Amino acid sequence: SGSGNPRVELRELDGGDLAAWSGSSGNNTMTWTARVDRLGKSADGNSGVTCFGQIHGDGDTVDDVIRVQFLGSPNQTSGAVKLKISGYVTEELQGGSKTYTGYSLDTEYTFKLTYNSSVVRFYVNGSQVFSQSMSGHDTSNNYFKVGDYMQSVQGASYDGSNAVVAIKSLSVTH
Repeated sequence: SGSGNPRVELRELDGGDLAAWSGSSGNNTMTWTARVDRLGKSADGNSGVTCFGQIHGDGDTVDDVIRVQFLGSPNQTSGAVKLKISGYVTEELQGGSKTYTGYSLDTEYTFKLTYNSSVVRFYVNGSQVFSQSMSGHDTSNNYFKVGDYMQSVQGASYDGSNAVVAIKSLSVTH
């Protein structure tokens, strides 16, 4: 529930309860290794996009704090893709999603998301790629998620398009 986009998701829990933490305190870090092997087709059929990690917010004022995606061609299974950073940190605070070149499908990367002292940071293979302050914005009721999220397919008819994501070495610390 809560989304019109199909997905397979690993959602952060605290014991058996749903996790909820503040980005203004603690050392909130998720590290995971992922390989994206196939991009799903977008609803308009003009691109392929798959999300594979995110920090989710409280849903009222900040839904997705940050979404980490690969962007390429519909149903793409190899070759170059763009890294796409979306969510509140770009769409609301920077005027739109940000894309970065130099990434490929069928390649394993180690990713890290941190949300500490009201700053969201994203790293690939140990190098910082993105940073954005959330100072003055809601930083509560957050949790980490990884998975295989087909994006922007709400209202589209299923035509066999799918996305493939492999995740290993998932770690969450606070």
